[in-house]
Amino acid sequence: MRFHSLICAIEKGLRQQLGLLSVLSAEQYSAPAQSYFKSSAGMHIRHNLDHFSAFFDGLAMGKIDYEGRERDEEVEQVPTVAMDLIEKCINLLDLLRKKETDTSLNIREESESNTDAKVLLLSSVGRELQFLLGHTVHHNALIAMIVHSQGISLPAGFGVAPSTQRHAAKTEKFKT
Repeated sequence: MRFHSLICAIEKGLRQQLGLLSVLSAEQYSAPAQSYFKSSAGMHIRHNLDHFSAFFDGLAMGKIDYEGRERDEEVEQVPTVAMDLIEKCINLLDLLRKKETDTSLNIREESESNTDAKVLLLSSVGRELQFLLGHTVHHNALIAMIVHSQGISLPAGFGVAPSTQRHAAKTEKFKT
């Protein structure tokens, strides 16, 4: 079970989102942040889940296009729709956990904003899982700031990278 610990960490981030969605109203979920940027918690969850969908959609073909995301606005506006998609991702990750070997993937690279060129980069399942973990942690941290501005408290470890949590536990900076 080559990806077990990595998948556990990703699932923890997705379960943080599920826990949050179980307490947010639809209005809180879709309310724009009251700060410099105007995105909502729902927009960040939808964006993150778009990456999981792109990963799973491209996995069988060995080619992932994170730029060709669906961007389904219902996911960012309706918490139950997002919860269903998170559960689906967790189930697919659980199936992937049983995979013993890493395989090569082609990832669409898009660094120019005004180009339709589809340059492919070589990657692997493990590397893309690592990307999805970092991406989930990053967006959970942004979500934490958004819901905190609405007066909602979250557990100390919400949106904190596993390595940061391990370091903090050693130095007792915060409890998760």
